[in-house]
Amino acid sequence: MVLSWVYASSMVIKSIVLEKELKLKEVMKVMGLENGVIWAGWFIESFIMMSLSATVLTLILKVIFAVSSIGLFFAISYFGLTLS
Repeated sequence: MVLSWVYASSMVIKSIVLEKELKLKEVMKVMGLENGVIWAGWFIESFIMMSLSATVLTLILKVIFAVSSIGLFFAISYFGLTLS
């Protein structure tokens, strides 16, 4: 479970570093974008990355433990990733 979180968080960190290197936030502010919109964009991108990792992890666990509910696995995977 930790390995799937590592990939998602490393992609978010990579994006943050790239944004800082290229000074994209300053460019977006000059263009008139508000801070809340920038934060919302980061939230949506991070949410999608974490959801994809949780979905893949859920499918893998469902194959291994075929008896349990897929909704339970998704809840454990997603909230386990976000709390880590």
